[in-house]
Amino acid sequence: MFIGYSPERSELTEKLSARRNILLHAGGDRVDAFDEIGKMPGMEVIERFDSANSHYFDCRDYVFGRRRREKWYDPRSDALEETMLGHPANFLISQGYNHTETPLSGDVAVYIHNPSWYPGPRAAHWGIYDQGKVISKFGAGHVYRHSFDLVPNFYGNRVLFFHPPTPRRMKIWAWFRRLLD
Repeated sequence: MFIGYSPERSELTEKLSARRNILLHAGGDRVDAFDEIGKMPGMEVIERFDSANSHYFDCRDYVFGRRRREKWYDPRSDALEETMLGHPANFLISQGYNHTETPLSGDVAVYIHNPSWYPGPRAAHWGIYDQGKVISKFGAGHVYRHSFDLVPNFYGNRVLFFHPPTPRRMKIWAWFRRLLD
């Protein structure tokens, strides 16, 4: 699904970039910096994090570790990270997820961008679809509930949605994988 640029996205980009600078230079009140984003129209803080203590807990950790509790997810695996970021659709499909154009609550949202330094589309952000909105964690900051198209410009201009695997679908995948082995 295409996400157009808007003044709201530009404002969010500016605010999040400023928050990143605060974190990088360790100045100012980190929690208040991310609270400010939650005050923007269309943004709601769902869960507050002290960014000093959640630096290594990002959007993927929130979606696949905390919300989905996927057994295959290991935040310490560089190979997994590269596969998830570099080939998100193929990776999710290989884990039993199903791409959809009509998301339902609980589906995974993947924001795609095309950085000049990478030879193709790449995942920039992950979230959970929730009744027309997305719940996601912005970097080292808080977890927000926001319109699916209200993300910083550097997260790209496309979002893909995936239904999570069902037990029946996972049995079929396991059977299929055994055939390939």
